[in-house]
Amino acid sequence: MLQMNVPKGFWSYGVLTTTYLLNRLPSRVLDFKFSLEVLQDKIPDVSHIKVFGCTCFMHLPATHRDKLDLRAIKCIFLDYSTT
Repeated sequence: MLQMNVPKGFWSYGVLTTTYLLNRLPSRVLDFKFSLEVLQDKIPDVSHIKVFGCTCFMHLPATHRDKLDLRAIKCIFLDYSTT
């Protein structure tokens, strides 16, 4: 968190991200299986995993911008969606 220069006010998002990742990674207790694999016989898709605090871009819908405005704004990745 310090290496990514994330302000202390956003560290709670780091905890939520850590929990999200721990629930989607193999566990030694489960013989290196995913918890979702044990519960539902399905391996979770982890291709969407990103580095906490990395630069990302958020798309702006056409209804919220003019013709010559930027189509995306620069952001910092802090958390995964709950949905």
